[in-house]
Amino acid sequence: MSVAADALRRSARVGRPDWQEIVLGDLFDICSSKRVLQEQWKSSGVPFYRAREIVRLAETGSVDNELFISEELYQEFRDKYGAPQAGDLMISAVGTLGACYVVQPGDRFYFKDASVLWFKAKRRTCPRFIWHAFRTRSILDQVHAGSGSTVGTYTIDRAKKTRLWLPPIQEQQRIAEILDMADALRAKRRAAIAELDTLTQSIFIGMFCGTGFHGQRIGQLLASGALLLHKDGNHGSLYPRAEDFDDFGVPFISAKTITDDGEISNAFENLAEEKASKLKIGWITAGDVLLAHNASVGKVALCDGRFQKALIGTSVTAFRPNPETLSSDYLFSALRSRDFQRQLEKNMSQTTRNQVPITAQRELRIPLPPIGLQREFARKVAAVRRLRAVYSDSSMKLDLLSLSLQQQAFGGMG
Repeated sequence: MSVAADALRRSARVGRPDWQEIVLGDLFDICSSKRVLQEQWKSSGVPFYRAREIVRLAETGSVDNELFISEELYQEFRDKYGAPQAGDLMISAVGTLGACYVVQPGDRFYFKDASVLWFKAKRRTCPRFIWHAFRTRSILDQVHAGSGSTVGTYTIDRAKKTRLWLPPIQEQQRIAEILDMADALRAKRRAAIAELDTLTQSIFIGMFCGTGFHGQRIGQLLASGALLLHKDGNHGSLYPRAEDFDDFGVPFISAKTITDDGEISNAFENLAEEKASKLKIGWITAGDVLLAHNASVGKVALCDGRFQKALIGTSVTAFRPNPETLSSDYLFSALRSRDFQRQLEKNMSQTTRNQVPITAQRELRIPLPPIGLQREFARKVAAVRRLRAVYSDSSMKLDLLSLSLQQQAFGGMG
């Protein structure tokens, strides 16, 4: 890894004598499309992209498209006005501004006028170099300048006036290759982390699903008084208000803080110590398993070592396992299992709101294997967690490397 990083750094040390400052209007014909009326949209045919589809394509290279136009209309517009070709650039011009997609060989689509700008090269250039340039602060600042405070727009006129430092074509290609390599490394690391995120649940399924372990009610498997929920004294005048939060204090975990990946994000708020000290229930600690039971029903997280002392909001229930019969790691995976999530859905459908009542949660069941088997599972999970931490650290370093390379490559811009 370090050898590859050093090679990338050496390759990115580019000179600037042959670079020229140009405006994009000198490099591209910049236009939009022939207007397609909404009544001409179809549910099948030739893909029709708005800004949101271009943003998705710019980020991932693919999109699940929902809008189309007829083959006949596409051919008519293509013959009269042209259609995007391989190597052209499509730029989102409303909403999320400046997302850049390089049209690929085999792409066949049309796009919404004003929402997407179409860049057709007037002279030889490297499309991937321009794609990387549109990710730099220098270009994005110009894209957003004067775009308006209510609904952002990137107009054809402003696109033509956007300034760019441009090296010779060979240098463009070399820089693009270097930055593409860095992006590829980052993508592989993210994919590896995603695989590890599914591995724990795969181990759970292999060890416990279909094995005939007797189901037990959750309420019977917890430490004394450990089914925690903000209620009674934490409602009314005691329940936290916006002015009770500050930059420090006690972490306050709500359903929106629990991610789909089963983690507690760093986006939690902090409740002022003075206010927190008045709350008698809702306190959690490392090892508790959290379940979103209101709004984002079914999201689960394990309270990790970051939280030796924290509070939960009314949208979250905390389960504290009885360590003699139940492992936190096992409970976390059991609550994320398909069987348990189906129980949640069934109980949620019996309520008038998008929630699962506390009384219903006590009655939900999970299989109860021997505690020794649960602890073996926990050891395997710990090994996966350690590997994920290594990969996450590597991913952060790759992100910093990519940013450094981008700064070296485009440091002369702006």
